[in-house]
Amino acid sequence: MAARGVAEPVAAAPTSGAVSGGRLTLVVLGLLLYLLGGAVLAGWCFRRGARRPEPPPPAPQAPPEATEEAGRPPITNSRPTVVVSAEEQHRVDLALARGVWFLKDHQLPSGTWSDDKPVGYAALAGLALLECGVPADDPVVQKAAAFVRREVMRNLPAFAVYQYALALLFLDRLGDKTDEELIRRLGLSLVLAQHPGEGAWGYEVVPLDRLDPAAVPQLLERLADEGKPLAEWRKAALKGGDFTPGNWDNSNTQFAVLALWVAGRHGVPIRRTMTLAEKHFRNTQVRGEVPDPRRFNRNLDGSWYYRTQESANDWPTMTCSGLLALAVAHAVDADAGSRPKPLADPDIRRALAMLGREIDRPDEQDFLGQKAEPADRSKRGTSVYFLWSLERVAVLYDLPAVDGKDWYAWGCRQLLPRQRDDGCWRNTRDLEATPVVDTCFALLFLKQANLASDLSAKLRLLSEP
Repeated sequence: MAARGVAEPVAAAPTSGAVSGGRLTLVVLGLLLYLLGGAVLAGWCFRRGARRPEPPPPAPQAPPEATEEAGRPPITNSRPTVVVSAEEQHRVDLALARGVWFLKDHQLPSGTWSDDKPVGYAALAGLALLECGVPADDPVVQKAAAFVRREVMRNLPAFAVYQYALALLFLDRLGDKTDEELIRRLGLSLVLAQHPGEGAWGYEVVPLDRLDPAAVPQLLERLADEGKPLAEWRKAALKGGDFTPGNWDNSNTQFAVLALWVAGRHGVPIRRTMTLAEKHFRNTQVRGEVPDPRRFNRNLDGSWYYRTQESANDWPTMTCSGLLALAVAHAVDADAGSRPKPLADPDIRRALAMLGREIDRPDEQDFLGQKAEPADRSKRGTSVYFLWSLERVAVLYDLPAVDGKDWYAWGCRQLLPRQRDDGCWRNTRDLEATPVVDTCFALLFLKQANLASDLSAKLRLLSEP
């Protein structure tokens, strides 16, 4: 018994160590499986659109190289017009990243972001993503591009000028040389859509299927021939058919003007079209201390109405429309040396002063998305559409301040606190506003996107002594 009693502990020792080692192995394996499962679950939630509390800002996109086929310099973002502190830039970068995630998470399987005006939605969102540094070969951007190329060939019954203009801007920014022919046809359609008497644009366009691709080179050549009346060119382009532009407004017009400036990079002659647009804006600018019929402002000197005084909504944004058109007019004028320098142009100076009165107004409601009550129409919130229009004009003219007002700091105060938890902005003031549209406009503002950096360069050249 004594011998067995001594032997038993000696024999049992290896067994106990083996069991302990096995248990340790199981614990380690269990821990690894737990961590692996957590990582898989986190990835699944991330892909399903779970909120991302601190996403890193998107990496900047390298600009596409210039090509001989395009015959133009690469499209790049110009230097920021306004430089902010590192702390402010960090806040802006986080807001940009969250907005980008919102757009990426809400793309429909078809490639657009809405079944209502789908080409316009796909082009605007794709354009905003590109301007925020998302690469052109990103699957979301490529899906949007495929949708725009396919669907823009269909007849677009609603908001066609907006949709054609945005499609042209997006395809240009995408930088794919295979889109050159489509961009030219979009440009020609917008030229035809201009109201020949008023020099402005309405909603209707000439569908692309009415423009024979084989006839495009000849149409471009004849459009450049200023010795022949533009009316004859229109008749030839329509093959003897008819087209009625319908009622014009300055909102449609600003999209058409910007798109046609870009179309000029692709060989679409725009000088005669822009001459008509300039005449329209010179003749319709409000001069003198005219009261606003909606009582939003006591002095509309320098502004433009949406259409007429009777339909004066969104006139601050329409003032940006006029400033864009006058900038293009200076740039395309063959005898620009006889004009005053752009910022010395009396109509431009008057309009910039009008915008300055709209920035940081003491009676302005400091929030987005709220409608002023009829009893207090002198106060109104700020439209995201206006903020983007203001940004576009400020970077175009290279203005750190508009009539002494820091437009970027003011806009950031409007936008940054009001980004929603999912990364979007929503402004209920505008009739056609949606979270996708407002988010795109907000991103373009915060990014200080310049869709016409070559126009800015031309204005700087014209401003030199």
